[in-house]
Amino acid sequence: MSCCSPSRASLLTGRYPHRVNIGENGTSLSKDVPTVVEQLRDAGYATTMIGKWHLTAATPLPSRTEQLK
Repeated sequence: MSCCSPSRASLLTGRYPHRVNIGENGTSLSKDVPTVVEQLRDAGYATTMIGKWHLTAATPLPSRTEQLK
């Protein structure tokens, strides 16, 4: 099973994933850890976010089969 969230958390924060509460997919990034983008914004840069986030715990959507029941 692949785990994209820990890698994404490392790239966005510059820290090991377990240090920012992302040991596996399906968990949330700690709110007290600034991302690189937030640090750049605080330094006066204009930033934006494009693409997947996958760093917040979310309730899984029901499968198509479950929806049809």
